[in-house]
Amino acid sequence: MRTNNVEDGRRVFDDMNESNVVSWTSLLSGYARNKMNDRVLELFHRMQVEGIKPNSFTFSTVLGVLADEGIVATAVQVHTMVIKNGGEVVTSVCNALISMYLKSKMVRDARAVFDGMEDRDSITWNSMVAGYVTNELHMEAFETFNNMGLAGAELTRSTFVSVIKLCATTKELRLARQLHSQVLKNGIDFDHNIRTGLMVAYSKCGKMEDASKIFSMMREMKDVVSWTAMISGHLQNGAIDLAVNFFCQMTREGVRPNGFTYSIILTAQPAVSPFQVHAHIIKTNYEKSFSVGTALLNAYVKKGILDEAAKVFELIDEKDIVAWSAMLAGYAQIGDTEGAVKIYRQLTSEGVKPNEFTFSSVINACTAPSAAVEQGKQFHACSIKAKLNNALCVSSALVTMYSKKGNIESASEVFKRQRKRDLVSWNSMICGYAQHGHTKKALEVFKEMRRQDLEFDGITFIGVITACTHAGLVDEGQQYFDIMVNEHHIYPTMEHYSCMVDLYSRAGMLEKAMDIINRMPFAASATVWRTVLLPAVFTVI
Repeated sequence: MRTNNVEDGRRVFDDMNESNVVSWTSLLSGYARNKMNDRVLELFHRMQVEGIKPNSFTFSTVLGVLADEGIVATAVQVHTMVIKNGGEVVTSVCNALISMYLKSKMVRDARAVFDGMEDRDSITWNSMVAGYVTNELHMEAFETFNNMGLAGAELTRSTFVSVIKLCATTKELRLARQLHSQVLKNGIDFDHNIRTGLMVAYSKCGKMEDASKIFSMMREMKDVVSWTAMISGHLQNGAIDLAVNFFCQMTREGVRPNGFTYSIILTAQPAVSPFQVHAHIIKTNYEKSFSVGTALLNAYVKKGILDEAAKVFELIDEKDIVAWSAMLAGYAQIGDTEGAVKIYRQLTSEGVKPNEFTFSSVINACTAPSAAVEQGKQFHACSIKAKLNNALCVSSALVTMYSKKGNIESASEVFKRQRKRDLVSWNSMICGYAQHGHTKKALEVFKEMRRQDLEFDGITFIGVITACTHAGLVDEGQQYFDIMVNEHHIYPTMEHYSCMVDLYSRAGMLEKAMDIINRMPFAASATVWRTVLLPAVFTVI
């Protein structure tokens, strides 16, 4: 049945005195083409009740619908029917089974069908390659593509699209260039999906000149997907201004951005203002889209503009846990514990399940001076109940929270239990020990970091120098400062110089402290002057 008017077809079918598998399957196909999947499944069930034996086209149609609907259990039952009816020798049916299993992430079952086939066509090979790519089984995808060539199977446009996507994911530049040459040789380089795929592959491999050449050759074929690929490519390669220029040029040429365009351009801060992009979003009616709304929410949160972030949050139609966590993180960022806790309670009351980032953010909110340590403990208990307390971002947040709240014993316990630690955890322990006068323990943690050859940052050395200051270890403090600058090439900030001034001032070495102030590459802040003057005042008293 080739008409789109399925209801007319159904009336013709119902008026037939006798119907056979061909007429049943024609109606099934009509429903399937019009995405009326419920009708397909209903009609297939009726076929079985009336004793109509399905043919290969029936099975292929029904398996496709079951794959789209994700009804795996029924699909497996249909597979049993295929075997019973001898359909496993029909290539089209096997292709439908492979596609169904791969869409359901049942890769082994798909492979079993593939291995059992006597006759494979280009659809068979393409389905396996594309399925492996989608399921992120990169080595298997490369191996299948190689075997496809050895078997003499035809490389179609679909093949090139899948393997070029694989090259982008794995940053396999050499193969991407070979495939580019092959599509030129085959005369299919004009295919829009292939061109866009090559642009993305070159962008991921850092070859923006090659991506730009392909883009410039597209001329009238440039659509929102190709423009967005170029914007994304420039952002990935650090060319933020070029990305913004492409976005502006795109809108000037009348190409309407889609949700993905808005989501990526909002990451181009500080070169782009969230207010300006927000105006575009409202104009194109994307404000209620959860992906765009969440990206816009994140942009405002990073700028610390919580009022606008809250307005955007309220407008998002279907708030997922990412949106909830982003809003919660915004309140945590400005130290608004009350706001963060309110959002957490609201999301749980609406039946939204917190994830590790939710807990990380709400625990971080509990590090604010206004927060009671008991609040942090309550969320620690909630994370244990949710079995997320061992997630790296959660355990690191707990170490930080307990350290800042003066509960250094609890911080140490969480730190010891961490299976994996990030820089935040290490820094929190060093700074926590340092602030509470446990110099030896702070330096032991630092030495362990050095022993494991871990990366340091400026905060690491602030903690180490502070530890030396509290113990009067002047020479050691200076040594660590020199290590930071000379070995790790970390540029000292005002806070580092303030720590060094404090180190010498507390030791009564005011001339040395003033010497540091005079050699600073910027004017001393009020904090630095207080650091050097307070010890002097107490000395006079």
